[in-house]
Amino acid sequence: MQRFTESQGIPQPSAQQCRGFEFESEGHVFRCFAHPTQPDQMMLECDIVMLDESQQRNPAVLRLLNQINDSLWISSNWFILVDNDGQALIARQQSIESSSPADLNNEICAAIDKAAALKQAIEASVMVESSPLPGSDPTPPHVRFA
Repeated sequence: MQRFTESQGIPQPSAQQCRGFEFESEGHVFRCFAHPTQPDQMMLECDIVMLDESQQRNPAVLRLLNQINDSLWISSNWFILVDNDGQALIARQQSIESSSPADLNNEICAAIDKAAALKQAIEASVMVESSPLPGSDPTPPHVRFA
């Protein structure tokens, strides 16, 4: 992480090693920090969307999150979770030693792209569930990641 922040010109306190960073891009907050129990790993997280209480109980949203989580984990080792505040986010852990600044930059870009696509899918799912058209298919849109 420190190599990445240095390569990006992000100033760090000289007496401390970089333990993480966060920034906002395209309406999504990305965080990178040391894994709390595995010192050779880092955690990458990117906010997708804040779910209100009705969305957290909405079967279409929960079904969509579960379906996407299955394919997302298999295809890219990212997973979706909803924190205690209702923030849906994607996360993954990654080796610190095998991650160059360029690799981390690629992961950041991929996370932000995935979060944007997931936000659109979740918002479409909520709209379909809350106002289905007569005779329409209420199945949430399918999302695939390569």
